[in-house]
Amino acid sequence: MLKFEAIGFSKHVKFYQGSKNHDRAYLVLELIEQKLSGRTEIDDFTIEHVCADSQGEENAQIGNLIPLENLLNQRGEDKTIEEKLAIYEDSNFATARKLARRIMQANESFYPKLRSKYLGEMSYNDIVNFLNEDNIIVEN
Repeated sequence: MLKFEAIGFSKHVKFYQGSKNHDRAYLVLELIEQKLSGRTEIDDFTIEHVCADSQGEENAQIGNLIPLENLLNQRGEDKTIEEKLAIYEDSNFATARKLARRIMQANESFYPKLRSKYLGEMSYNDIVNFLNEDNIIVEN
């Protein structure tokens, strides 16, 4: 079984390079945005690495990725997480705004690996609930 953390995209980590990884991460981020925003139509976006992509494999994983408008992504290039949070608040994407608010309000550090776990559990629960709502039998 593939771990949710194995979904990711990177320009620096070989395992996560390439268009297949980009497209997979893009799709997952789009589905998460649909859930968090309540919208079915999501505008085109770029994949933003909250922590620098060049700083290791964990930063290529889905927990470190958010959808972001291209112009905002460019504004955040080479900035610290603290500097990026204000940029994320200007985003039209609920994923970016909610992440920024949670980090600022809790005054906590950002841990991509924990977020990967959270997103995996959220996605799994959504799938199970969807299957149960449609009266599809789910066997363990």
